[in-house]
Amino acid sequence: MEIQTGRLYENRTWKYLYPCLKKYGATLSDYLGSFFKLAVGVGDRNFIAESNCIFILIDTEIPLSEIESERYRDRFSKFLDWLKYQSFYVIDYVYSDLLEGEKHMVVLKVPITSFTTYDYFIKGQYSKMYSEKEIKSYFKDVSIPQNIPAEIKVNTRLESTRKILKKDKQYLKTFVSIVNKDFKTTIEEKYFRDAELDYPLNLKEEIFNYGNS
Repeated sequence: MEIQTGRLYENRTWKYLYPCLKKYGATLSDYLGSFFKLAVGVGDRNFIAESNCIFILIDTEIPLSEIESERYRDRFSKFLDWLKYQSFYVIDYVYSDLLEGEKHMVVLKVPITSFTTYDYFIKGQYSKMYSEKEIKSYFKDVSIPQNIPAEIKVNTRLESTRKILKKDKQYLKTFVSIVNKDFKTTIEEKYFRDAELDYPLNLKEEIFNYGNS
């Protein structure tokens, strides 16, 4: 993972798996939505955890005014106090990066009803992860009236994600174009009709410190 301060690393864990945490309800979603996330993943090579976990790296040192920074840190502290009493809490720890400073990692268990979702994700079988109802719930369009360009960008990504998760034939041409561009090939669409519409997982992109041990 290429973690950079002030920027979210948008990997496949973020796109496809992280939204299943919405099953835990609005309190967790509201808390997580109020903090700046740098990356999410399915593991950390410097930390051994049980399976079916999502690792969430949160920036606790964002550039705000002194008062706003204090409020941000206070809210994060209250979040950790609340989180430790939840059944899905696994552990949290300071995540140290010599170049970017200290951040905080929060490790949560995915909902029991999403264990199969997690397994399909690891296998790269994205179209088997969610039901139609779950896709509509977890990946619906957002409204950002104060930032229309950001709203358009996010909703365009969500539309593509929904098509990938449903193995939508309308997205097949787009995916084949991506493959041919990446590999400088001219493969025809007919060879991808039964394939998933995204690449399999690259563990270097989904596991923290994957290349450091």
